[in-house]
Amino acid sequence: MCAGYPNATSGSRGVSYRYFSGAPVLPFGFGLSYTRFAYSGLRVAATAAPCDDIQVTFSVQNIGSVDSDEVVQVYVRTPNASVPAPRVRLVAFQRVHLRAGAPPTAVSLTIKPAFRSVVMDNARDNFWQPTRLVEAGIIDVSVGGGQPDFYEGALTTHVQITSTANLDHCSA
Repeated sequence: MCAGYPNATSGSRGVSYRYFSGAPVLPFGFGLSYTRFAYSGLRVAATAAPCDDIQVTFSVQNIGSVDSDEVVQVYVRTPNASVPAPRVRLVAFQRVHLRAGAPPTAVSLTIKPAFRSVVMDNARDNFWQPTRLVEAGIIDVSVGGGQPDFYEGALTTHVQITSTANLDHCSA
């Protein structure tokens, strides 16, 4: 078994990045640039129904001296999920061209219900059609140029999901 991955008896149905517990050499979303970026003004609704799209609005500015592109990234955590869930998930991203020294650029991205759902363990019923739920509770929303644990300029807020719903009942 690979270092950092659980064995088959710990609940994993196979080796997957979702169950990795070690320290990555370069985290997902990591990139290099010749300039620096600053994020500000994170705005997200405080509450949302389980089937609502969640709009995430923020600003990003090139505070360096070289024009460049930044891939702005939105991540979600479901810290109180009732079943094992990924530690953090990339749910939206966009490449934005930013001129050096220009005013901040507003960005608006959407978090769909599917990206904050959890997969229930109903393997005894039908392994090939798992039940996916959007659970009531707090989700953490982070924006920045990389994963929130590794990106120093990440902005984070919380959204209260008001109730639980089966993802199949949410409109596409």
